[in-house]
Amino acid sequence: MGIKSVATADLPLLPMDACSPTRLPEDTGPAAEPSPESATYDLNFSAIPSGEFGMKERPVFQPLGPFPSIDVIVPTRNRADFLPACLESVIAQTLQPETVFVIDDGSIDQTPEVLANFQKRWPQLRIIRTEGVGVSAARNRALALSAADLIAFIDSDDVWDPGVLAALASRFTTDQPRLGLVNCGFRQIDAQGRPIPNAPVVVPTQSGDIFRAILEGFYGIAPSTMMVRREVIVSIGGFDESLVQAEDRDLCLRLARICNADCVPTILVSLRQHSGNTYGQAMQQDPEFVLFQRLQVWNSWLPEIKNNNTVIARFRAEALSTNRFLMYQKRDFGLYRRLKDSELELARRLFPTRWNFLLALMPSFRLISIPELKSALATRVIAPNKRLLRLVQKFGRLRGWEPSPAAQCARNRAE
Repeated sequence: MGIKSVATADLPLLPMDACSPTRLPEDTGPAAEPSPESATYDLNFSAIPSGEFGMKERPVFQPLGPFPSIDVIVPTRNRADFLPACLESVIAQTLQPETVFVIDDGSIDQTPEVLANFQKRWPQLRIIRTEGVGVSAARNRALALSAADLIAFIDSDDVWDPGVLAALASRFTTDQPRLGLVNCGFRQIDAQGRPIPNAPVVVPTQSGDIFRAILEGFYGIAPSTMMVRREVIVSIGGFDESLVQAEDRDLCLRLARICNADCVPTILVSLRQHSGNTYGQAMQQDPEFVLFQRLQVWNSWLPEIKNNNTVIARFRAEALSTNRFLMYQKRDFGLYRRLKDSELELARRLFPTRWNFLLALMPSFRLISIPELKSALATRVIAPNKRLLRLVQKFGRLRGWEPSPAAQCARNRAE
């Protein structure tokens, strides 16, 4: 996790006329000459360990003055269709950023060509080429190269209203020396940029100390709606690069633990919903992975959680929803065992016993036919237990039956 010492030689700023969808960084020719202030960065900050704060009062930050500088960070990968609208919305800002970092994380579509066209007319644009390092690492690469007072993030499929940077930056006034994070409201749009009918519109309401609102109230802040003090986000090590999902919640928890937040209760951002959304794809393909990533984030704050019942109830609901997907889509009945075997204490706490899990799961059984349920019981319950299997076979059931590989694996583990 965190930001490391970075040299521009390790993060080539590509000469855009040499960009190719399949070209590796070393094939792009010489990088642009780095400016003296950005040639090398020594950012060996240690992240704040969860549960070991002992902080009586939040730190006071240096005043930013009336005209703080702003950098924008845009991670992208294979977003040639949505990236132009995103970048045009940055260009249209009434308060212009000093530098816009676009991190192209190994795109194989027309994204490099799109960026080349923008760079011809946009001197503030800097392109960083990485090869599949992930969104957290991509943002950290740009964060290490930035030098502005404030950092704003926008995902490459989202769109800003023209006044978002001005509105967010205006909250970082000299009379709020503990302020480190500001966010605004958002609407949801479809792939064509049209408002989605009946989709939730989110207007933020939380300010000041929002740590418990995030930790126990699951108050969420989308990256495309936030602006942060660079010195604060660097001091906590940036984004956790071990996380693929919930990295934004993790970052906001760590930020909120050491600084105050403020909000602009106005809708200034459009979050795009489409079939290629990273979170949406993960929920459709592997919701168990998303569940355990979220559990990992909250588990690191377990000593800080006061309202355990609320947190447990929320994650129980998420686990049951995940289990329904596994049962219905994959005929997988092993989530309870994986939760109990997890190294995460929070995962093990969700359902104290298998009976608790089955009781909570009962409404889900109507989604599965009786033959499928019998097969699952034979595979997951009877087969792993030699005595139970012999007893069932003694009464004329499952004679000559051989356990499936999954059942044999469960039996071996039990033995």
